[in-house]
Amino acid sequence: MESRSRYRGRRRRRKGVTALVAVSVVLALGVIAGLLVLPNYLVYTPDGRVYLDIPFLNRWRGEPLPTPSGAALPAWAVPDTPPDTPTPTPTPTPTPTPRAERPFRALYAPIALLQTEDGLDALRAQAAAGGPVDALVLELKAESGLLAFRSSLPFAIQARVSAETDLAAAHIRALRREGVYVVAALSVFKDASVPQQEQSVGVKHVSGVNWLDNTRSRWLDPYKEPARTYLLGLITEVAGLGVDEILLNRFTFPARGSLSAISYGAYESVPRSDALESFAREAADRLASSHVALSVMLEDETAQTGEDPLGGQRLAALAAIFDRLYAAAPLTDTGASFAPILAAVSAVTPADRLPAKLVPVLTVPEGLPPETLRISLDAAGGREGLGWLLVNAEGAYAVP
Repeated sequence: MESRSRYRGRRRRRKGVTALVAVSVVLALGVIAGLLVLPNYLVYTPDGRVYLDIPFLNRWRGEPLPTPSGAALPAWAVPDTPPDTPTPTPTPTPTPTPRAERPFRALYAPIALLQTEDGLDALRAQAAAGGPVDALVLELKAESGLLAFRSSLPFAIQARVSAETDLAAAHIRALRREGVYVVAALSVFKDASVPQQEQSVGVKHVSGVNWLDNTRSRWLDPYKEPARTYLLGLITEVAGLGVDEILLNRFTFPARGSLSAISYGAYESVPRSDALESFAREAADRLASSHVALSVMLEDETAQTGEDPLGGQRLAALAAIFDRLYAAAPLTDTGASFAPILAAVSAVTPADRLPAKLVPVLTVPEGLPPETLRISLDAAGGREGLGWLLVNAEGAYAVP
Protein backbone atom coordinates (compact mmCIF):
# COMPACT_ATOMS: atom_id res chain seq x y z
CA MET A 1 0.00 0.00 0.00
CA GLU A 2 2.78 2.41 0.87
CA SER A 3 4.51 1.68 -2.44
CA ARG A 4 1.28 2.34 -4.34
CA SER A 5 0.81 5.69 -2.53
CA ARG A 6 4.34 6.78 -3.40
CA TYR A 7 3.68 5.87 -7.04
CA ARG A 8 0.49 7.94 -7.14
CA GLY A 9 2.30 10.92 -5.52
CA ARG A 10 5.08 10.79 -8.12
CA ARG A 11 2.44 10.62 -10.89
CA ARG A 12 0.63 13.71 -9.58
CA ARG A 13 3.92 15.64 -9.32
CA ARG A 14 4.82 14.71 -12.91
CA LYS A 15 1.40 15.99 -14.10
CA GLY A 16 1.92 19.25 -12.17
CA VAL A 17 5.36 19.75 -13.71
CA THR A 18 3.95 19.03 -17.19
CA ALA A 19 1.14 21.59 -16.72
CA LEU A 20 3.60 24.18 -15.43
CA VAL A 21 5.86 23.64 -18.44
CA ALA A 22 2.85 23.99 -20.80
CA VAL A 23 1.76 27.27 -19.16
CA SER A 24 5.33 28.60 -19.32
CA VAL A 25 5.57 27.76 -23.02
CA VAL A 26 2.24 29.55 -23.76
CA LEU A 27 3.35 32.63 -21.80
CA ALA A 28 6.72 32.66 -23.56
CA LEU A 29 5.04 32.44 -26.98
CA GLY A 30 2.68 35.28 -25.98
CA VAL A 31 5.60 37.50 -24.94
CA ILE A 32 7.45 36.78 -28.19
CA ALA A 33 4.31 37.54 -30.23
CA GLY A 34 3.80 40.75 -28.29
CA LEU A 35 7.37 41.85 -28.94
CA LEU A 36 6.95 41.17 -32.65
CA VAL A 37 3.47 42.69 -33.11
CA LEU A 38 2.91 45.43 -30.51
CA PRO A 39 5.64 47.81 -31.81
CA ASN A 40 3.49 48.25 -34.92
CA TYR A 41 0.78 49.78 -32.72
CA LEU A 42 2.94 52.05 -30.56
CA VAL A 43 2.25 55.75 -31.20
CA TYR A 44 4.45 58.56 -29.89
CA THR A 45 2.73 61.89 -29.23
CA PRO A 46 4.51 65.29 -29.59
CA ASP A 47 4.79 65.58 -25.79
CA GLY A 48 6.72 62.30 -25.50
CA ARG A 49 3.93 60.01 -24.31
CA VAL A 50 3.48 56.54 -25.76
CA TYR A 51 0.23 54.63 -26.18
CA LEU A 52 -1.17 51.63 -28.05
CA ASP A 53 -3.23 52.46 -31.12
CA ILE A 54 -5.04 49.15 -31.76
CA PRO A 55 -7.75 49.62 -34.43
CA PHE A 56 -10.53 47.70 -32.69
CA LEU A 57 -9.82 49.49 -29.37
CA ASN A 58 -9.24 52.97 -30.80
CA ARG A 59 -11.77 53.29 -33.58
CA TRP A 60 -12.02 57.02 -32.99
CA ARG A 61 -8.54 57.48 -34.44
CA GLY A 62 -9.35 55.85 -37.75
CA GLU A 63 -9.04 58.13 -40.79
CA PRO A 64 -10.54 57.30 -44.20
CA LEU A 65 -7.95 56.33 -46.77
CA PRO A 66 -7.53 58.43 -49.91
CA THR A 67 -9.79 57.24 -52.70
CA PRO A 68 -7.69 55.33 -55.26
CA SER A 69 -7.83 56.37 -58.88
CA GLY A 70 -10.97 55.01 -60.51
CA ALA A 71 -12.76 54.26 -57.23
CA ALA A 72 -16.16 55.62 -56.33
CA LEU A 73 -16.02 59.19 -55.03
CA PRO A 74 -17.34 59.99 -51.54
CA ALA A 75 -20.52 61.97 -51.04
CA TRP A 76 -18.74 64.23 -48.53
CA ALA A 77 -21.20 63.24 -45.82
CA VAL A 78 -19.67 64.05 -42.44
CA PRO A 79 -21.38 63.05 -39.17
CA ASP A 80 -22.51 65.83 -36.87
CA THR A 81 -19.70 64.95 -34.48
CA PRO A 82 -16.78 63.34 -36.36
CA PRO A 83 -15.16 60.38 -34.58
CA ASP A 84 -11.83 62.16 -34.13
CA THR A 85 -13.30 65.51 -33.06
CA PRO A 86 -14.09 65.77 -29.34
CA THR A 87 -16.93 68.20 -28.78
CA PRO A 88 -15.54 71.19 -26.83
CA THR A 89 -17.24 72.30 -23.65
CA PRO A 90 -19.05 75.55 -24.50
CA THR A 91 -17.82 78.61 -22.67
CA PRO A 92 -20.66 80.58 -21.04
CA THR A 93 -20.98 83.87 -22.93
CA PRO A 94 -23.56 86.58 -23.43
CA THR A 95 -26.27 85.82 -26.00
CA PRO A 96 -24.66 86.08 -29.47
CA THR A 97 -25.64 88.93 -31.77
CA PRO A 98 -28.25 87.76 -34.33
CA ARG A 99 -26.91 86.73 -37.73
CA ALA A 100 -25.85 89.50 -40.11
CA GLU A 101 -28.59 91.88 -39.00
CA ARG A 102 -26.61 95.08 -39.63
CA PRO A 103 -23.49 96.40 -41.29
CA PHE A 104 -20.54 96.70 -38.96
CA ARG A 105 -17.25 98.57 -38.90
CA ALA A 106 -14.37 96.33 -38.00
CA LEU A 107 -10.61 96.16 -37.59
CA TYR A 108 -8.55 93.06 -38.41
CA ALA A 109 -6.33 91.70 -35.63
CA PRO A 110 -3.50 89.50 -37.02
CA ILE A 111 -2.62 86.35 -35.13
CA ALA A 112 0.52 87.90 -33.60
CA LEU A 113 -1.62 90.34 -31.58
CA LEU A 114 -3.54 87.46 -30.02
CA GLN A 115 -0.44 85.74 -28.65
CA THR A 116 0.45 88.36 -26.04
CA GLU A 117 -1.36 89.69 -22.99
CA ASP A 118 -1.47 93.31 -24.15
CA GLY A 119 -1.16 92.98 -27.95
CA LEU A 120 -4.87 93.45 -28.52
CA ASP A 121 -5.41 96.22 -26.00
CA ALA A 122 -5.26 99.15 -28.43
CA LEU A 123 -7.79 97.60 -30.80
CA ARG A 124 -10.02 96.55 -27.93
CA ALA A 125 -10.04 100.11 -26.65
CA GLN A 126 -11.08 101.45 -30.06
CA ALA A 127 -13.82 98.86 -30.49
CA ALA A 128 -15.19 99.18 -26.95
CA ALA A 129 -15.23 102.99 -26.97
CA GLY A 130 -18.47 103.16 -28.93
CA GLY A 131 -16.88 105.15 -31.75
CA PRO A 132 -16.71 104.30 -35.44
CA VAL A 133 -15.39 100.78 -34.73
CA ASP A 134 -17.73 98.25 -33.15
CA ALA A 135 -16.29 94.89 -34.22
CA LEU A 136 -12.97 93.03 -34.33
CA VAL A 137 -11.97 90.28 -36.73
CA LEU A 138 -9.49 87.98 -34.97
CA GLU A 139 -7.17 85.78 -37.05
CA LEU A 140 -7.53 82.43 -35.28
CA LYS A 141 -6.01 80.31 -38.09
CA ALA A 142 -3.24 81.81 -40.19
CA GLU A 143 -2.10 80.80 -43.69
CA SER A 144 0.87 79.16 -42.00
CA GLY A 145 -1.59 76.74 -40.40
CA LEU A 146 -0.89 78.07 -36.89
CA LEU A 147 -3.86 78.38 -34.54
CA ALA A 148 -4.36 81.14 -31.98
CA PHE A 149 -6.38 78.81 -29.75
CA ARG A 150 -5.81 75.47 -28.08
CA SER A 151 -7.16 72.64 -30.25
CA SER A 152 -7.77 69.03 -29.28
CA LEU A 153 -7.81 67.74 -32.88
CA PRO A 154 -5.16 65.09 -33.65
CA PHE A 155 -3.96 66.82 -36.84
CA ALA A 156 -3.42 70.10 -34.98
CA ILE A 157 -1.50 68.34 -32.20
CA GLN A 158 0.64 66.23 -34.54
CA ALA A 159 1.52 69.24 -36.71
CA ARG A 160 2.27 71.32 -33.58
CA VAL A 161 0.03 74.20 -34.72
CA SER A 162 -2.22 74.30 -31.66
CA ALA A 163 -1.69 77.22 -29.28
CA GLU A 164 -0.06 76.37 -25.96
CA THR A 165 -2.35 78.66 -23.96
CA ASP A 166 -6.00 79.72 -23.90
CA LEU A 167 -5.11 83.40 -24.28
CA ALA A 168 -7.22 83.90 -27.41
CA ALA A 169 -10.25 82.43 -25.66
CA ALA A 170 -9.69 84.85 -22.78
CA HIS A 171 -9.51 87.77 -25.26
CA ILE A 172 -12.81 86.67 -26.81
CA ARG A 173 -14.55 86.47 -23.44
CA ALA A 174 -13.31 89.94 -22.53
CA LEU A 175 -14.43 91.43 -25.85
CA ARG A 176 -17.87 89.92 -25.51
CA ARG A 177 -18.21 91.36 -21.99
CA GLU A 178 -17.35 94.77 -23.45
CA GLY A 179 -20.09 94.46 -26.08
CA VAL A 180 -17.72 94.07 -29.04
CA TYR A 181 -18.91 91.97 -31.99
CA VAL A 182 -16.26 89.24 -32.50
CA VAL A 183 -15.47 87.58 -35.83
CA ALA A 184 -13.05 84.64 -36.04
CA ALA A 185 -11.11 84.51 -39.32
CA LEU A 186 -9.78 81.14 -40.50
CA SER A 187 -7.46 80.53 -43.44
CA VAL A 188 -9.26 77.43 -44.66
CA PHE A 189 -7.47 75.55 -47.41
CA LYS A 190 -4.19 77.47 -47.53
CA ASP A 191 -2.21 75.76 -44.77
CA ALA A 192 1.57 75.45 -44.83
CA SER A 193 1.86 73.14 -41.81
CA VAL A 194 -0.68 70.33 -41.59
CA PRO A 195 -0.05 68.83 -45.09
CA GLN A 196 3.64 68.61 -44.23
CA GLN A 197 2.88 66.29 -41.30
CA GLU A 198 -0.22 64.56 -42.71
CA GLN A 199 0.66 63.59 -46.26
CA SER A 200 -2.84 62.32 -47.05
CA VAL A 201 -4.54 65.74 -46.83
CA GLY A 202 -2.48 68.01 -49.08
CA VAL A 203 -2.83 69.16 -52.67
CA LYS A 204 -0.40 66.97 -54.60
CA HIS A 205 2.18 67.57 -57.32
CA VAL A 206 2.01 65.11 -60.24
CA SER A 207 5.11 63.49 -58.73
CA GLY A 208 3.17 62.62 -55.59
CA VAL A 209 4.76 65.14 -53.20
CA ASN A 210 2.98 68.14 -51.72
CA TRP A 211 2.43 70.91 -54.25
CA LEU A 212 3.68 74.43 -53.39
CA ASP A 213 2.08 77.65 -54.63
CA ASN A 214 3.83 80.83 -55.74
CA THR A 215 4.46 81.77 -52.08
CA ARG A 216 5.99 78.33 -51.37
CA SER A 217 2.97 77.38 -49.25
CA ARG A 218 1.14 74.05 -49.07
CA TRP A 219 -2.63 73.64 -49.35
CA LEU A 220 -5.23 71.31 -47.88
CA ASP A 221 -7.10 69.51 -50.67
CA PRO A 222 -10.83 70.46 -50.63
CA TYR A 223 -11.66 67.09 -52.22
CA LYS A 224 -10.10 64.97 -49.47
CA GLU A 225 -12.31 63.83 -46.62
CA PRO A 226 -9.64 63.89 -43.85
CA ALA A 227 -8.84 67.53 -44.72
CA ARG A 228 -12.51 68.49 -44.68
CA THR A 229 -13.10 66.68 -41.39
CA TYR A 230 -10.18 68.52 -39.79
CA LEU A 231 -11.47 71.91 -40.92
CA LEU A 232 -15.03 71.18 -39.82
CA GLY A 233 -13.62 70.18 -36.45
CA LEU A 234 -11.83 73.53 -36.19
CA ILE A 235 -15.04 75.38 -37.05
CA THR A 236 -16.84 73.50 -34.29
CA GLU A 237 -14.10 74.33 -31.78
CA VAL A 238 -14.06 78.02 -32.74
CA ALA A 239 -17.84 78.27 -32.39
CA GLY A 240 -17.40 76.89 -28.88
CA LEU A 241 -15.14 79.84 -28.00
CA GLY A 242 -18.17 82.14 -28.06
CA VAL A 243 -17.56 84.20 -31.22
CA ASP A 244 -20.41 85.92 -33.07
CA GLU A 245 -19.25 85.03 -36.57
CA ILE A 246 -16.76 82.82 -38.40
CA LEU A 247 -15.13 84.18 -41.57
CA LEU A 248 -13.70 81.62 -43.99
CA ASN A 249 -10.66 83.09 -45.74
CA ARG A 250 -8.75 81.31 -48.54
CA PHE A 251 -11.93 79.38 -49.20
CA THR A 252 -10.76 78.34 -52.63
CA PHE A 253 -8.72 75.86 -54.59
CA PRO A 254 -5.18 77.05 -55.42
CA ALA A 255 -5.37 79.50 -58.31
CA ARG A 256 -1.81 80.87 -58.41
CA GLY A 257 1.45 79.13 -59.13
CA SER A 258 2.26 76.17 -61.36
CA LEU A 259 -1.31 74.88 -61.56
CA SER A 260 -0.58 72.44 -64.40
CA ALA A 261 1.66 70.49 -62.00
CA ILE A 262 -1.26 69.71 -59.63
CA SER A 263 -2.84 66.27 -59.64
CA TYR A 264 -6.26 65.74 -58.03
CA GLY A 265 -6.28 62.06 -59.00
CA ALA A 266 -9.74 60.52 -59.20
CA TYR A 267 -11.33 63.91 -58.51
CA GLU A 268 -10.07 65.67 -61.67
CA SER A 269 -13.53 65.52 -63.27
CA VAL A 270 -15.44 66.66 -60.16
CA PRO A 271 -16.36 70.37 -60.39
CA ARG A 272 -14.42 72.40 -57.86
CA SER A 273 -17.49 74.48 -57.10
CA ASP A 274 -19.29 71.28 -55.98
CA ALA A 275 -16.55 70.54 -53.43
CA LEU A 276 -16.57 74.09 -52.02
CA GLU A 277 -20.34 74.38 -51.86
CA SER A 278 -20.83 71.01 -50.20
CA PHE A 279 -18.22 71.96 -47.58
CA ALA A 280 -19.95 75.32 -47.02
CA ARG A 281 -23.29 73.59 -46.43
CA GLU A 282 -21.71 71.16 -43.97
CA ALA A 283 -20.11 74.07 -42.09
CA ALA A 284 -23.44 75.93 -42.01
CA ASP A 285 -25.14 72.80 -40.65
CA ARG A 286 -22.53 72.62 -37.88
CA LEU A 287 -23.42 76.18 -36.83
CA ALA A 288 -27.18 75.99 -37.35
CA SER A 289 -27.99 75.54 -33.67
CA SER A 290 -25.29 77.87 -32.34
CA HIS A 291 -26.50 81.21 -33.77
CA VAL A 292 -22.93 81.84 -34.97
CA ALA A 293 -22.95 83.56 -38.38
CA LEU A 294 -20.90 82.06 -41.21
CA SER A 295 -19.17 84.30 -43.75
CA VAL A 296 -16.72 83.99 -46.63
CA MET A 297 -14.00 86.11 -48.21
CA LEU A 298 -14.58 86.33 -51.95
CA GLU A 299 -11.65 85.92 -54.29
CA ASP A 300 -11.07 88.97 -56.52
CA GLU A 301 -12.27 87.16 -59.66
CA THR A 302 -15.47 86.08 -57.90
CA ALA A 303 -16.18 89.57 -56.61
CA GLN A 304 -15.57 91.20 -59.98
CA THR A 305 -17.32 88.76 -62.32
CA GLY A 306 -19.43 86.46 -60.16
CA GLU A 307 -17.33 83.34 -60.67
CA ASP A 308 -13.76 82.10 -60.28
CA PRO A 309 -13.42 78.91 -62.37
CA LEU A 310 -9.88 78.14 -61.19
CA GLY A 311 -10.63 78.63 -57.51
CA GLY A 312 -14.11 77.12 -57.64
CA GLN A 313 -16.11 80.00 -56.13
CA ARG A 314 -19.55 80.80 -57.59
CA LEU A 315 -21.04 83.99 -56.16
CA ALA A 316 -24.70 83.03 -56.59
CA ALA A 317 -24.23 79.74 -54.71
CA LEU A 318 -22.10 81.24 -51.94
CA ALA A 319 -24.55 84.12 -51.41
CA ALA A 320 -27.30 81.57 -50.75
CA ILE A 321 -25.24 79.73 -48.10
CA PHE A 322 -23.23 82.38 -46.26
CA ASP A 323 -24.55 85.12 -43.99
CA ARG A 324 -22.00 87.69 -45.14
CA LEU A 325 -19.75 88.18 -48.15
CA TYR A 326 -16.45 90.02 -47.72
CA ALA A 327 -14.79 91.51 -50.80
CA ALA A 328 -11.48 93.36 -51.18
CA ALA A 329 -11.95 97.00 -52.15
CA PRO A 330 -9.16 99.11 -53.68
CA LEU A 331 -7.86 102.29 -52.08
CA THR A 332 -9.20 104.88 -54.49
CA ASP A 333 -10.76 108.32 -54.57
CA THR A 334 -13.57 107.26 -56.90
CA GLY A 335 -16.14 104.49 -56.85
CA ALA A 336 -15.25 103.14 -60.30
CA SER A 337 -13.05 100.31 -59.01
CA PHE A 338 -15.64 99.05 -56.54
CA ALA A 339 -18.60 99.35 -58.89
CA PRO A 340 -18.21 95.85 -60.46
CA ILE A 341 -18.16 94.26 -56.99
CA LEU A 342 -21.25 96.15 -55.91
CA ALA A 343 -23.04 95.20 -59.14
CA ALA A 344 -22.09 91.50 -58.86
CA VAL A 345 -23.28 91.14 -55.27
CA SER A 346 -26.39 93.24 -55.87
CA ALA A 347 -27.39 90.83 -58.64
CA VAL A 348 -27.69 87.96 -56.14
CA THR A 349 -28.79 89.89 -53.02
CA PRO A 350 -32.08 91.74 -52.38
CA ALA A 351 -31.53 95.48 -52.16
CA ASP A 352 -32.82 95.71 -48.59
CA ARG A 353 -30.31 93.04 -47.49
CA LEU A 354 -27.24 94.44 -49.19
CA PRO A 355 -25.88 96.49 -46.24
CA ALA A 356 -25.97 93.39 -44.01
CA LYS A 357 -24.67 91.08 -46.73
CA LEU A 358 -21.64 92.80 -48.29
CA VAL A 359 -18.56 93.98 -46.38
CA PRO A 360 -15.90 95.98 -48.28
CA VAL A 361 -12.38 95.07 -47.11
CA LEU A 362 -9.66 97.70 -47.39
CA THR A 363 -6.00 96.92 -46.82
CA VAL A 364 -4.55 100.12 -45.42
CA PRO A 365 -0.88 100.99 -44.93
CA GLU A 366 0.26 102.25 -41.55
CA GLY A 367 0.06 106.01 -41.26
CA LEU A 368 -2.59 106.51 -43.95
CA PRO A 369 -4.30 109.86 -43.16
CA PRO A 370 -7.87 109.40 -41.87
CA GLU A 371 -9.14 111.81 -44.52
CA THR A 372 -7.72 109.66 -47.32
CA LEU A 373 -9.18 106.56 -45.72
CA ARG A 374 -12.60 108.17 -45.44
CA ILE A 375 -12.60 108.95 -49.18
CA SER A 376 -11.75 105.32 -49.94
CA LEU A 377 -14.46 104.03 -47.61
CA ASP A 378 -17.05 106.22 -49.27
CA ALA A 379 -15.92 105.02 -52.69
CA ALA A 380 -16.14 101.40 -51.54
CA GLY A 381 -19.82 101.56 -50.75
CA GLY A 382 -19.97 103.85 -47.74
CA ARG A 383 -22.68 105.92 -49.37
CA GLU A 384 -24.78 102.76 -49.83
CA GLY A 385 -24.78 102.14 -46.07
CA LEU A 386 -22.28 99.27 -46.19
CA GLY A 387 -20.00 98.55 -43.29
CA TRP A 388 -16.27 97.95 -43.69
CA LEU A 389 -13.29 95.93 -42.52
CA LEU A 390 -9.85 97.54 -42.34
CA VAL A 391 -6.81 95.27 -42.62
CA ASN A 392 -3.26 96.13 -41.63
CA ALA A 393 -0.56 93.48 -41.31
CA GLU A 394 0.69 94.94 -38.02
CA GLY A 395 -2.71 95.79 -36.60
CA ALA A 396 -1.95 99.55 -36.69
CA TYR A 397 -4.82 101.79 -37.77
CA ALA A 398 -5.76 105.45 -38.03
CA VAL A 399 -9.52 105.05 -37.74
CA PRO A 400 -11.54 107.73 -39.58
